[in-house]
Amino acid sequence: MSPFDRVVCGVDGSPEGLVAVRQAGRLARERVVLVAVVDAWELVLGAGDAGPPPRADLRRDAEAALTAARDAVGASCAVETRLIEGAAAVALLDEASRCEATLLAVGTHGRSRAAGIVLGSVASSAVHHAPCSVLVARPPDDPGRFPSALVVGSDGSPEAALALAAGRDLRDRFGAALRVVAGGAPRGIDPDLIEEQVAPDMLVVSDRPPLEALVASSAGADLVVVGSRGLLGLPALASTSERIAHRAACSVLVVRAPSDRPPIPRQTLVRDLMSAPVVTARVDATIEDVARSLVEHGIGALAIVDADGRLVGIVTESDFAGREVVLWTTRYGTEQRAPRVLGELLLGDALERAYETARHRGVDAVMTTPVLAAVEDEPVQQALERMLHHRVGHLPVVRHGVPVGMLAHRDLLVHAATTWGEGDAPGAAGPG
Repeated sequence: MSPFDRVVCGVDGSPEGLVAVRQAGRLARERVVLVAVVDAWELVLGAGDAGPPPRADLRRDAEAALTAARDAVGASCAVETRLIEGAAAVALLDEASRCEATLLAVGTHGRSRAAGIVLGSVASSAVHHAPCSVLVARPPDDPGRFPSALVVGSDGSPEAALALAAGRDLRDRFGAALRVVAGGAPRGIDPDLIEEQVAPDMLVVSDRPPLEALVASSAGADLVVVGSRGLLGLPALASTSERIAHRAACSVLVVRAPSDRPPIPRQTLVRDLMSAPVVTARVDATIEDVARSLVEHGIGALAIVDADGRLVGIVTESDFAGREVVLWTTRYGTEQRAPRVLGELLLGDALERAYETARHRGVDAVMTTPVLAAVEDEPVQQALERMLHHRVGHLPVVRHGVPVGMLAHRDLLVHAATTWGEGDAPGAAGPG
């Protein structure tokens, strides 16, 4: 079975996504399925009736992205479009499995490998968990001639032989130049096996480690082809295929045999980690009332609700500890800063006075609004990404605008510790 028979390609309306669409169309033999995902995780709930982006607007944007992708795909085979809902990474993996895809194509927005692992980028999820081969697309110098210069990584293994077969297929179809790069003596691999698989005039032997040799060679290519050993979990941190997918200067094709398809993992959802029931306070409560609730319940944040129980704001312990604000900036660019506690500037010995002044003030004067929020059934890594991007430590979890839980940084720490405790003890990472 060729990796190019049935191609599923993620569509998000971005220029990077269109690069993936065009390359998927070039490589596909039988069918291309363009998939846009309505992913409503960016929920910013404002005060009062302000709510999340209407689902109809998200669907309209996704439909527009699919139309643009269909116009750009340029495939000579059958083209289908799908609009589905869910978390982008999981939805694409599920669709690739349902379609029995031989290739999943995704664009890359240049996120670092470390961030991809922590935040669950679509490209990282695809390379690790796709039930088929994966194309991580980057813009080539000449889109009309893609692929014209191929680099295949080889270590003499059966996985490398599959990558070489895919590279030869592309060479024959497109008349592309093909080089096979072997890095310096991988552990446990017989160099004679490489020579048995590769003609001498195609082989480039480098003294560099395999990963560095491939990264260097990618600068003169528009597609790097590597095999995958299907490593999951901590050992996958050593995976050459995953690393080259993030570091190459060009597109990367990770070839995976059908028998090596790893299972699609169940993602941890916000509901799995959130603290519930959530502690709330009415918007007409005083700051003193909120302070007592925080202390009595031993929590770091309190959701503020209106008379109907809908989320309108949040107060955290950092409001009582103070936040530094910029008062002014000098002509030389120097910032003059001072702490602000509960709405009061602390100039000199003023902390006690600030606390006393705020004591009987309504909480609406100091709460943060609009509120960044999460929903119960979204993947927790998406909620984490939101927390990191907006630099917040607590995220209220809502159902139809009503708080039902709270997600905090500590919940993620507990989750990590629990995961490591239930899994196998980390050991030495094998080759990948």
